[in-house]
Amino acid sequence: AEVRWGVAGQALLHIALIPDPAASASGRSIELRALSADDGRELGRARIPDAHSLQVLRYDEQQGRVMLLTQPEAFDHVAWYNLVSGEQTGAFPAEGVGEAALSPDGRYLLAEQFPDTGTVLALYDLNGHSAPRVWQHPADAHSVYHRWSPDGRYVAYMLREGSTFAAESTRGLGVWVLDIETMQAQRILEDESLASLLVGWTPDSAYLLGYH
Repeated sequence: AEVRWGVAGQALLHIALIPDPAASASGRSIELRALSADDGRELGRARIPDAHSLQVLRYDEQQGRVMLLTQPEAFDHVAWYNLVSGEQTGAFPAEGVGEAALSPDGRYLLAEQFPDTGTVLALYDLNGHSAPRVWQHPADAHSVYHRWSPDGRYVAYMLREGSTFAAESTRGLGVWVLDIETMQAQRILEDESLASLLVGWTPDSAYLLGYH
């Protein structure tokens, strides 16, 4: 189970893997339960049948809506679920592998892709219908720990050796920051450790917190 706050801090979303006889393939489903932060009463729920994992990108308690990836390992769309009706109400075509990163305002989705030409970061505008803007990583490299700045201007990440997650990686290639206005990235810190990670930004978007 996982619990996370809604964007307004007024409700909680409880995400639970449950036994489900109606789930013919696996016998399990994932249930999303919205709960009031004041008194714990249920505000709504939705069930995703035969799901074994998902990534919740955003829970908007005022709209009673959840944005999520139903196959985060290798996804091809973003889905919206209404927790009052329990039904899926929309979808947006977006492709990526691994966990995606949603901007603080919910407008942009950053996804990592592995085409034959080399690993790229793809930025989707969920309010539009244009093709994603991309930034290509250096050759034989991929990124991890994508963290949006609170002002929505930058995405920090750690670059690692290896063309994919599955490739053997022997060293880190530093901390990088992508400017989404220019779709250009630069290295801001050398770090070769594979145990290093990024935690997040300070609220003023001026500093990054990480672990070395």
